[in-house]
Amino acid sequence: MLFEAPYDSDSEDERWPVHEDGNGGFSFHQPPLSSVADCLRYDRETQAAVQRGVDQQIRRLQLGSRSADGRRFLLEGILDEVLTSAPPEQEVYFADETRLLVAAIESSIEATVAKRFAEVKRQESETAERLRREADQRLQEQAQQDELQRKEQQEVAAREAADKERRTQQEALDKARKAEQERSERMQQIAPRDESRRLRAVLVEFETSTLAPVSENREWKNACARARLKINPKLGQLTQTIGQVERVFLDLCAVIDPLPEICRRWCLNFFCKALVKQAENEVMVNPAACYPLAVVAIAMTCKYEGLVDLLCARFSKKCPWTIGDVTEHDMGTESGRKLLGWRRKPDGKYEDATSYLERQTGIFRLYAAILSFDFPQSPWTPQCSWRWVAHHLNLKVSDADLRNVNFAIAATFLDIAGRSAVAAFGSAAEKLLVALGRWVANETGPNANRLRILLEECQLGKIGLDFSFER
Repeated sequence: MLFEAPYDSDSEDERWPVHEDGNGGFSFHQPPLSSVADCLRYDRETQAAVQRGVDQQIRRLQLGSRSADGRRFLLEGILDEVLTSAPPEQEVYFADETRLLVAAIESSIEATVAKRFAEVKRQESETAERLRREADQRLQEQAQQDELQRKEQQEVAAREAADKERRTQQEALDKARKAEQERSERMQQIAPRDESRRLRAVLVEFETSTLAPVSENREWKNACARARLKINPKLGQLTQTIGQVERVFLDLCAVIDPLPEICRRWCLNFFCKALVKQAENEVMVNPAACYPLAVVAIAMTCKYEGLVDLLCARFSKKCPWTIGDVTEHDMGTESGRKLLGWRRKPDGKYEDATSYLERQTGIFRLYAAILSFDFPQSPWTPQCSWRWVAHHLNLKVSDADLRNVNFAIAATFLDIAGRSAVAAFGSAAEKLLVALGRWVANETGPNANRLRILLEECQLGKIGLDFSFER
């Protein structure tokens, strides 16, 4: 076989006449001329002629097309060159040997091309996989960056919302404190009688601005009547559990909020009346029931502006002991008894002293419970308790029945709000208890004795009613 490498060689380049040159082309291994002499057995000139033809075609093949048709065309040129250079009498032999050489070269080229094609495919596959991984990594990094940015935006929004909520709460707290300070200063400057007159004026103004227009408008009147049927039962559903208190408050708001403004004011007035009525009936027999009612009352006054004066006016009308306006009313007159909160029975007579005492202490329990809570936005602060005690100790009551009620009211305050007052006043609480002891020291009667017993218990550390809300 022409130009075939020795088979005992382990070199890949010697075994195959064609291999890839590393630059995208093909090169051919040329065996030594001694191998050619062994195969052809012709003179050196003939061998040189054949060698030149093959070398020329090899160079043309290296510079030519890489396609299969191009390779076939160039390889067939080797045959033509060899036959042209060979002696005429040896054309057949040379043609056979050259065809074998062409077949070997073409087979080697096809194998190398297949290997190259497989390598290119592998590289393309690896490149595609690398690009895919890089794209996935970029997407993942972008997703992580987007997630971090989203979290940062959420944190910023949450901080802004929290800051806004804190500012809103602080503004509401400042507003409530300012209103309470103004109210406190006003009450310190205004005598109980003047405060009572102011609160009565609040009720008169309410009758003119709200009650009269609602009674003349059928649509408003029906809306208020439907709301009244829902408000009254809610107060009877209160228990000592915090969840139930919250539910009753939210239910009341759900009834009142959708109404027109004038109907809303009407319902708030009815709420105040129902609150006092509940204190007359339930709190009179169950003192602990005053605390859930007090929490709802404070929550409602914090939500609805103007409700404080309306509620205080209802307290003052039914129980003047809440503001201390009891000293200048004549028990012997119709107007005097009315201003003192006495109730007339169906037969036209006034209730007896015992019934009056029970009702007044029942209503005052609710008022004392309101004073006992120190909520941030509550219009009632510990200073209100201090001011009430100061007013009460300065009352000059001459009527025996009223004096008995006077001591009962003071004992009720200690029983309901005494614990919170002592905690709020600190070292001044001891002075308060001493002042109460001196105030009742020489008095007689069942409620004076009860007040002294409560003061003795306070000295022993047992202060007020033991009450706590359940979860």
